[in-house]
Amino acid sequence: MELKEIQEFFESNKNNQEVNEYLQGLKSPTLEGVQQFVTSNEDAKKWFSSEKDKHFDKGLNTWMEKTFPQKLDEEIKKRYPDETPEQQRIRELEMKFEEEARKSKIAEVKLKAQSVANEKKLPLSIIDLVVSDNEDKTLESLSIFEEAMQSFVQNEVENRLKDGDYIPPSGGKITSNLEGFSASQLISQGFSQTK
Repeated sequence: MELKEIQEFFESNKNNQEVNEYLQGLKSPTLEGVQQFVTSNEDAKKWFSSEKDKHFDKGLNTWMEKTFPQKLDEEIKKRYPDETPEQQRIRELEMKFEEEARKSKIAEVKLKAQSVANEKKLPLSIIDLVVSDNEDKTLESLSIFEEAMQSFVQNEVENRLKDGDYIPPSGGKITSNLEGFSASQLISQGFSQTK
């Protein structure tokens, strides 16, 4: 028999179970053959990758169930050793004391900032925006606000004077009739009381 005849026999009997079993028995898979098949066949790559993922997931789940809780407890105990109820109460009281001291410091700084703002004739509504628990930082922020406001006001004054909207009175004397106005109305208009 020639090779061609054998191939024809196998081709014609490929659905025959006995022939298929015989052929399977002739060839046993080797490690190199499987590796080559997996690297060269796209379907085999996908299957092998999914099998690796399943194995990894199973190992990770096992570790999470058995090892992780123990490691987590050890780390928590290392960072936060067990406290007695007395130690816990002391820690809570210390935290409350520190918070009250911080609030007291902020109130003190706020009072100082309000007095400085009054001296500089700055609006008191800005105090809550610039106050912190550091007096120097608060006063510095207040000074920065003051400089920014002065610059803003100066620019507005210059812009209004440039536009020609303001015309100062000539000769520096008030020539209009001021009779009929109360002192508070004159003061609100910028006139000072004279006797």
